[in-house]
Amino acid sequence: VGPSNTFSEKTKDAFVTAKVKTALLTAADIKAMQIDVDTKDGVVSLKGSQETQAAADRAVSVARGTDGVKAVESQIAVKPR
Repeated sequence: VGPSNTFSEKTKDAFVTAKVKTALLTAADIKAMQIDVDTKDGVVSLKGSQETQAAADRAVSVARGTDGVKAVESQIAVKPR
């Protein structure tokens, strides 16, 4: 039947990634440049670090609230300055 991740699914995932990155950048309490965002089949992976647990939790919340996100997997480490 073909590959499981078709061109349109990859395009959708890229669009979701862009939306999540934009949402993180506009959230005042998140250091968005310290978070890598990847999306596969609507599941967003967040990897990186934040200075507080609250910021890490907020990043997950922002990602979950983004249109097109089915689930969020967080690998955000808390590294206080």
